[in-house]
Amino acid sequence: MANEHSYKGGVLANGNGYIKESVDANGSIYYFGDAVLGYNGIDVKFLGPTAGEYMLWDESQPQLYMIRNLAAYNSVLLQIEAAPTSVTAGSRTGTVNITTRRDIAWTSGWDGNADIGLKILSYNYSVSGAYGRILAMEVLARNRTGSCASVGGGYVTAENYNGAGNIADLIAFEVHSKQNATATGYVKALRVMDESGSSTGTHYGVEITTGDGAFMRAAAIQVDANVAGGAGWTNGISFNNDVTNVLDFANSDGTNGATFKAGTFSGSGNTISIRVDCAGVAYYLIAHATVS
Repeated sequence: MANEHSYKGGVLANGNGYIKESVDANGSIYYFGDAVLGYNGIDVKFLGPTAGEYMLWDESQPQLYMIRNLAAYNSVLLQIEAAPTSVTAGSRTGTVNITTRRDIAWTSGWDGNADIGLKILSYNYSVSGAYGRILAMEVLARNRTGSCASVGGGYVTAENYNGAGNIADLIAFEVHSKQNATATGYVKALRVMDESGSSTGTHYGVEITTGDGAFMRAAAIQVDANVAGGAGWTNGISFNNDVTNVLDFANSDGTNGATFKAGTFSGSGNTISIRVDCAGVAYYLIAHATVS
């Protein structure tokens, strides 16, 4: 038949088996199972160099397994490469696109768990007091040779779409640190490091800004213990090491809380001072032991 797709298989001289299209590049699709309806499939297993290394499609789950012994440094279990060729458009949809879509409403028996588009679990079951490090995810965006408009390590958006229903909370990015055993070093929920090798550009450790919406937000930063008394933060904000200005106010019009009265004050016990830059002018907040 003219439109019938077929394949052929056999054994090569070296003993390796093969399956290929009868007509190369004719776009045919092959089913391991019911070739007409595409279900009632079978398990398909691709063997690796050892008995414990393989890729398995388990049709009864259905689930795809890729098992490999990562014995060497920089060993890769799955590698996906894309080479964008368009000079007018980027690969906005992503080299790998993971989508979950819920069209069935939750019921009263909901267990409280969310639908997750991507879940990464990295466990350590090896006991080592001196060695080992676990990272659930590492992201690197690097400009190697030519110039480009910008380089970003990640872009996260949480949106309640215009016209959608009501939601209780909207959190774009949430980080948890759970030290429930023993730690000899720091426990930090979020660590921001500027490791620039050049002083060009204006460097910010963290920038908090706003986008669309003609309304005032409650606070750029809110430090909330959110627990019973005695289990909160010792210091709401702690400054340490080489910090040139603890606080730097760009404006002096009073709208940012940086209005100062003229004159000086003298008293006993001037032991601590905090420098505040207001519109480029240095002022000092003095802590006095006594005030008269």
